[in-house]
Amino acid sequence: MPRLVCPRISPEWELAAQLALVKPKPYTKDKIAHREPQQPWPRNARKVVGECLGRPGDESPGLAGVAVDFPKSGNRLEVDFGEMEFSRAKRIARKVSRCFPELWFTLDDALYIRDGVVYQRTGRYNLELVRADRMRLRRAVRFGFLDEVDHAIARPHHRANQDAAAQRDR
Repeated sequence: MPRLVCPRISPEWELAAQLALVKPKPYTKDKIAHREPQQPWPRNARKVVGECLGRPGDESPGLAGVAVDFPKSGNRLEVDFGEMEFSRAKRIARKVSRCFPELWFTLDDALYIRDGVVYQRTGRYNLELVRADRMRLRRAVRFGFLDEVDHAIARPHHRANQDAAAQRDR
């Protein structure tokens, strides 16, 4: 049950503040020193969200079961996608975030989205945001794949006897 949230306090600022507490260095303090933690919420946000997600009267089959809420306290926007697939909810969340390029959104408290770009937490303390477009493979898979690639590009006479039976020591 995916859930998109636009928090009042920027997740980037919040994570930078936690990192400054864990690692009190000048470069970590500079990330939060002269920035406002609150995210600016546009006046026409309800209308923009309505246009982005479709009007409530529209018969959009892809958005059936989507509940949009604008709470007075806490988060600025909450979108509950119900039983929708995560990949489809992520696509809609990226579309909504493109409508508000300066705001941060969170999807299921694991992914962070800004201007249609998906970020994830990484680093030693899991407090840094990086783009989530890189593919991560286990070490064994990665080196196994590279071994196959090396084998495919090796010259034929180098791989001629690779499957021969082991010989006895004399």
